[in-house]
Amino acid sequence: MEVIADLAVNSKSKVKKDQMVYLGKDGVTKMKHPLRLITTEDTQGQPVVIVTNDFELKAEELSEIYRNRR
Repeated sequence: MEVIADLAVNSKSKVKKDQMVYLGKDGVTKMKHPLRLITTEDTQGQPVVIVTNDFELKAEELSEIYRNRR
């Protein structure tokens, strides 16, 4: 994984990291398009890592969507 950018995170939210990344190794398996890697917490405070191609919604919104899934 190659981190391209660390995106701004609200220090009061459950989101710990919001990053733009490439997955894979150079040349052979590296993806052509960047993804978003969000590290957050579930309702019990356990870490959850979300990988998405959605750069439109805020990290907090995506975190809530996944936190409320059953």
